[in-house]
Amino acid sequence: MKKLKLIKFRSLAGDDELERIIKDIIKENSFWCSKLWKLNDPMEGVFSTYNSDSIQKIFFGKNNIVICSFSGEKALKNPLMWGYYANGFKGIAIETEVEINNHDEVINSEGVINGKIVKVVYDNKSFSSANKLTIEQIMTRKLEDWTHEEEYRFLKEGNEGLYEIGEINKIYFGSPYYNVNNRKEIIDNSVPLQEYEKLKNKLKDFCETLNKKIYLEDYIMKFYM
Repeated sequence: MKKLKLIKFRSLAGDDELERIIKDIIKENSFWCSKLWKLNDPMEGVFSTYNSDSIQKIFFGKNNIVICSFSGEKALKNPLMWGYYANGFKGIAIETEVEINNHDEVINSEGVINGKIVKVVYDNKSFSSANKLTIEQIMTRKLEDWTHEEEYRFLKEGNEGLYEIGEINKIYFGSPYYNVNNRKEIIDNSVPLQEYEKLKNKLKDFCETLNKKIYLEDYIMKFYM
């Protein structure tokens, strides 16, 4: 067995998002898994093949699997990830520690196999051909333009819904304008930043009430000027 730390970026832009984070993710220790077709890359699962008889088989195979996307630890240092998936740093990065066996299968808290973690392969050259690829490989490859996401995918046969994926042990909070001299003045003149600060404090207060310890940290992006 080995443990893998994965990162899930989330926006924190309103009470609805705060409620979902508390109720679904933190309380249930679960993440939403969706079909391939709902992800943000229009090239997801696209392939070419000289065997037309396999098209339907591959389609139904892909449609029978749900996905939850995560990033590796290095993505924390990438401002693009905070910008795209954490509402311009007005959001969080949730760290979950996943236990996997030698076949990359996820072992849940009851010791039962619960899906699989697969690292995404970024390769423009072999992207189009699926003649020698498994359905899993088709669903875990992307164009090189997406390399910065350092993506890992949780795959599981089933319907869309919440699934236990590891154990949440840390939450990083985005810190817009943290190290600028007039940060207070900026926040005082920005309603979205004021709202984010309120929601961030509510989430911190909630985490402090939990029986299990979740480490909380303001993540400060270092820029070189």
